[in-house]
Amino acid sequence: MLGLARALFALGDAHETQVTLEQLREANPGYASPDGHLLYARSLELQGKTDAALYEYAALAYYPGQEARARYALLLEKTGRIEEAQKIFEEIRQAIDYGPRHQYREQREWYDLAKRHLTT
Repeated sequence: MLGLARALFALGDAHETQVTLEQLREANPGYASPDGHLLYARSLELQGKTDAALYEYAALAYYPGQEARARYALLLEKTGRIEEAQKIFEEIRQAIDYGPRHQYREQREWYDLAKRHLTT
């Protein structure tokens, strides 16, 4: 079902992505997927369900890497919550600056995005 949800999202069908992921969760209550959770948050965001998307992004603190945090900060910024967004962008920058070198290579897209959005 996660594969189906990914395909639906790639086709731009955020609503069916959300429905499919909710069905997956109902059918497998113990199943946890960071990628599925991020996809769920993104599908909510694309549908304009901003409050629900913000809630899901905030719950993705366990997500490996910086993508979920960067997307969360972008949505915070979009909704006018600039200070919160700036704090997260700075945390992303610091985590990658002071992390292992391979992390920079793997997370460069989110590092660059965070740096572009930081106001000095």
